[in-house]
Order: sequence, then C-alpha cells, then structure tokens
Amino acid sequence: MENNTEKQKTKLDKKKILISVTAIFLAAACFLGGFFVNRLINGDKINKVNEIIHLMEGVGYVLDENGEPREITAEEYADAIVNGSLDKYARYFTAEEHEAYISAGNGNSKGTGLIFYDSDCVIDKVNGNSPANKAGVMIGDKILSFTFDGEVFKIGNYTAVKNFINQVADEVDFQMTVLRGSEQLTFTLKKTDYRTNYVTYYDSQVKYCFESENNEELTEKIYNGKGNSVLGEDVAYIVFEGFEGDSKSQMFKALDFMKKRGRTKLVLDLRNNGGGYISILTEIAGALIHCNGKNNFVVAVAESKKDKEVFYSGKNRFNTSIESIAVLANKQTASASECLIGAMIHYGGVFSRDKLVIEVDSSGKTTTFGKGIMQTTYGLMDGGALKLTTARMLWPDYTTCIHNKGISTKAENQVSREQALNRALQVL
Repeated sequence: MENNTEKQKTKLDKKKILISVTAIFLAAACFLGGFFVNRLINGDKINKVNEIIHLMEGVGYVLDENGEPREITAEEYADAIVNGSLDKYARYFTAEEHEAYISAGNGNSKGTGLIFYDSDCVIDKVNGNSPANKAGVMIGDKILSFTFDGEVFKIGNYTAVKNFINQVADEVDFQMTVLRGSEQLTFTLKKTDYRTNYVTYYDSQVKYCFESENNEELTEKIYNGKGNSVLGEDVAYIVFEGFEGDSKSQMFKALDFMKKRGRTKLVLDLRNNGGGYISILTEIAGALIHCNGKNNFVVAVAESKKDKEVFYSGKNRFNTSIESIAVLANKQTASASECLIGAMIHYGGVFSRDKLVIEVDSSGKTTTFGKGIMQTTYGLMDGGALKLTTARMLWPDYTTCIHNKGISTKAENQVSREQALNRALQVL
C-alpha cells in the first residue's frame, strides 16, 4: 500500500510540474507573441524610441547651465519626443502647464494683454479687458520705449519688449511710450490677472463690451459716445477674438444688443482670431448662419484615421433682421475662425466670399492662416496631458480642407489694415 501510494504521489507531482511548465511556456509565448505583433503593427518606432532613451539613460551626458552633469526628467523626454517634432501643433504638458492651459481656455489671463505676431515692436493685438486695453493701447501702436523707476529703456525689436516685460514684477506700474501715426503717447501699464473679453460691439454711437476689475466676473459695459463714426446708422461692427472662455455668451449678447439698436448690417471682424473650442464654434455658427431657420445643421466635419465625425450647430439663433454680413480676416485668422467662414460661405444667404475682406500684411500674405486640423488633449496618469492632432477639418461639403492653403478672396478685397473696415462697409 505504501509503495503504491508513493508512486501515485510521484505521478501527481510530475503532473503539477508539467502544468506549471506549460503555463509558463504559454505566458512567455503570449508575451513574445504580443511583442512581435506590436513590432509588426508599429514597425520599429516604439523599439527605436526605447533604444534611444536607453542609450541616453546609460551613456548620455547632459550638463546643466552651470556645466554640471544632471539627470534627464520624464517631462524632458516627453518634450523631446512630442513638441515641435513631427507635428508642430502637438504638445506635452506637465500637470502645472495643463492646469494653466485649461485656465487660459476658460478665459483667465495674466500679463499686460499685449500680443505680437512678428519680430518688430508694432502691437498686433490687445486682449480685451487687459491692462493695455483699459489704458487705451491700440493695434498698430509702435513701442518706442519703456520707463521704470525713472530709467528709460529704448526699444528696437520684439525681443527687447519681451525681455523688459518679463523682468518687471507683477502688479508693478511702468510706462510705455508708443508712436501712433505721427503722435507719441505714453500709457501706464502693469502685469496682472484678468478675465478676457472676446467680443466688442460698435455702432455709430455706442461701444458695448464686457469688463471687470481685480479678475472678477465680467459684466456688460455700454459707453455712449464711444462708437465708430464711419459706421452707417444701420451698421453694427463686432470684433470677435477667440472661441474660448465666455465668448459664446458674449457673442449672443452682442447680437441681441445689435437687434435692440435696430442695426440690420453687420461687419464681423475675425482678424487675429486664432480659434479655440469647436463646441463654441458650433453654437456661434447657429447665430450667424440662417440656413432657412434649421437647427442642427452641419458646421464642420473632422476626418480622422478611423472615421468622420460630424459637428452640428445647436439651436438656430440667427437674427432674421440681419440683411447682410461682411467678414474681416487676416493671416492670423485661423482654425475655428476659418471653419466659421467656411460654413458661412457654404450656406450663403446674407454672406458670400465676395463679402470677405482680407487684410494684407507687410509680408504680402493674401489668405487666412490655413489651419484645417483639429487637436485633442489626452490626460496622463501623472496629471500632465498630451495634445495631438487627431483629424483634418472639412467644410460642410465634406470635401474642402483649407489646411496649409487658407481662405482667399477676390483681389479688390485684399487691402491694407487702414483700408480694411472701409472696404468691408463697401461690400455690405
């Protein structure tokens, strides 16, 4: 009995060993199979990136600004792989950068509000409700000098502008002298937190916008006697600067104000509007495109690797008393702004390409920017995020893509900054 029992125990032990070995073999086979499948699908891309990182970790010698060796952080590897490489719109954010990015998209800004697109010291944009905007600084002003603590700093280019502003502490006053035409003007500015106003309305008598103090919620402001005298009694002029923050609500309110004021013609200024969120674009399209009063019409189509996603307008809010719309654009009119123009051209009615006026800058560019792609931001486990281009954008015809092309207009509608508004009034 004992011998027979011992033989049975031996057989059971062998069976357990065989099962364990088989399980290990299958696990290894699955792992290797997954590795080779992954390699077949992705080629050598992942393997090459891993190899490069391994070499950098093993033998790479990186020095800090003091000439001392230092370790390379995970964030720096992400920057090196993503930012400015295959896709110039891709970006890696640390947790702190991602938080700041979201805050900016919600309309929270910090600084003076001065925006430059070229390397000179001519101001290309002034953010609404910013310190510069409240001080009276205007697009086209050329910075001559800054004055701080009694010392004058002459300015010759944008780098000098940036260096000076970066060195001044927040909430500290300084003076900026500009050339406007043949007149020199001096403004007192400071860097501070503020809520961005994206929409400003003018007619012949009134200015209507959204302002706040001390970074509080924006409120409506009406300035009588601050309108634009070149506008006819039936014309409204709306400057729209971004599809972010509270811009949707601001635009709806400005259009309602236009209706109350009895204006039936609109000049929509999209110059320097670099785009923003497509969810805001679709809602605003419903307020600027009649489309026979239809709700949920196609605004844009995103064509990705996998499929086509259609973006529809929301409720049709078009003011049927509007008889004509002209649009102002320039080389910084991009992304969601170009989508909006494309949808307006597609559906026609009160707007057509013949009513598109493009400001020609010193470089001679006669089209809009030409950004016909969409980015999506993905959160990462460490709190950071990765923004990647995920689709190209098509007009409602499911065909037209203006990426790297921009939107053009007829030659007589290609004018200088000084002529742009007057030309828009002519085509209305």
